Amino acid sequence: MEPASSGDLKKKLDAINREAEERDAKKRADSAKLRYVDLRKTPESISAVTLIPQEDAERAKLAAIQVSVHEVAIAVYDPSLPEAQEVVKKLDANGKITALYIASLSWIREVWRL
Repeated sequence: MEPASSGDLKKKLDAINREAEERDAKKRADSAKLRYVDLRKTPESISAVTLIPQEDAERAKLAAIQVSVHEVAIAVYDPSLPEAQEVVKKLDANGKITALYIASLSWIREVWRL
């Protein structure tokens, strides 16, 4: 049996860490009484992602993932962050109804790369 390469071990450790991060996001969603979203399985909308300036999204640790005429779905790491609350208030003030979902920070960062 061949020993695993360091690249293989890193990939396995990354996968384990990502799964742990998803479990943590689910627990945080339950605690906050919000829905959890697994961004690995959720198609993101480019028009939604660009709705929030990237600098604001990064500071608030969130990403808009879907948008319709009157509603925007937001994946957020921690909805209690003042920066996140500020972004949500701005969207509400612009007539958008926001639906918040808790997500892992790693996958929120992946959305920013779109």
